[in-house]
Amino acid sequence: MTAGAHSPVLHTHWNAKRSEVTHKIGKAGTSAFLLFNNDELAELRGQIDAALGGNDVRSTT
Repeated sequence: MTAGAHSPVLHTHWNAKRSEVTHKIGKAGTSAFLLFNNDELAELRGQIDAALGGNDVRSTT
């Protein structure tokens, strides 16, 4: 996948309403987004890694 105007965007912030750190993954140029807390994001990363045959998808940059 190439980076472009509609690449996913990750925003991390403290969510006072939920009293936790929240990760909002959105698609640039749209109003669509997914909302995760730290535990949910870690679980999602694990599922993605497993689906890709154990390859770690996290960026090293």
